[in-house]
Order: sequence, then C-alpha cells, then structure tokens
Amino acid sequence: ARVEALKPEFEGIDGSLFPEPMRKLLVHTNNMTPTLAEFHKAKVGVRILDMTEKDMVVTRNIVLYVNDDEIIELGAINIYLENMLNLKSREDVRGGKIPFGTILANRKIRQQTGKQAFFVVKNDALLNSVLNLEDKVEGFDSYGYLYGRCNTILNHLGNPMCEVVEILPYETPIHPSLIADECKEEEHKISR
Repeated sequence: ARVEALKPEFEGIDGSLFPEPMRKLLVHTNNMTPTLAEFHKAKVGVRILDMTEKDMVVTRNIVLYVNDDEIIELGAINIYLENMLNLKSREDVRGGKIPFGTILANRKIRQQTGKQAFFVVKNDALLNSVLNLEDKVEGFDSYGYLYGRCNTILNHLGNPMCEVVEILPYETPIHPSLIADECKEEEHKISR
C-alpha cells in the first residue's frame, strides 16, 4: 500500500487526553526518533515508502521500525533542505537510510520545536496493512483509534527544517475523550 492512498479522517484533540503510552510518546517537544528508541530500548531504522525532491524540499513517506520489522511509526515529512545549514545532513536526507531525528542528533544540529497539533484517527484496513496491525482490536468487532501529531522542527534561526505528521501503531478501542471521562469518574470516586 502506498501512503498517498491513505486518506484517513483526522480529528484534532488535546494531547493531554491521550492515554499512556501515547501521551508520553507524542506530547513533548523532543525529536520522535530518540524518544521511540528510548521507549523501545532499540535502535530505530527507517524504511522509505515514497520519496521525492523538488525545489530543495524532500518529501518522504516512511515507517520507522525496530528489530528489523516491528513498525513503530508511520510518517509523512517535508524536509526543507535550504534551512538545513549543515551540508552533510542534506546528503543524509537524500540518502534515505537514516531517520530524520537521528540525522539531527548525529550532526548535532541546533533546533527547536515550532507548531504542534495532536489528533486521533479511526483505524481502517489500509492503515492496518501499512502498520502491520491485527485486523481488529482484541475483544471488539471493529477497528480502534490511532494517535498522532503534527510537528514542525525549526533551525536555530527559527526557519522550518521539517513539517511532519506522525502516527503510532498503538490502538485503543474507544475514543480518547471517553477514556479521559472514565478516568475523571474514577478519580472522583476515589476522592470521596
């Protein structure tokens, strides 16, 4: 399946409503690759599903993985090479063999996080096949919800080096707002 064929309906949501571990993995200002590497206690690799370059912008549809084949992220990223002042990092991006966050860390590129937004997306058969997930959430007769974020990484001058959409392959059977409501009810019962 090609990523451009994916047309999921995203629903913006407050990242604080994400259940764990999605909140820990998505709601932060760090680069995703080292965050996932630390969480999985493994080196993260990248598999390019599609890559183009036009006018110094590299667009990549990727999956990140650990242990040779365990997919831990689906991503779509625009990388603005003109704002990557380290020329070696541009070569790394074009080579397509190193995750973007690893390139930034390896090349010690100063950066900051720009705009962020968080979302949920209803899983479907196509996302399932790309992410190598089971067909249904255990105990439920339908697909569940996946979690993601949109993130902009800026260089030290405040210019965008990349804009990325990241979806993690961790699924919950019910909408995160309902999970948050259940947690509030439990907290209320405990406090009585």
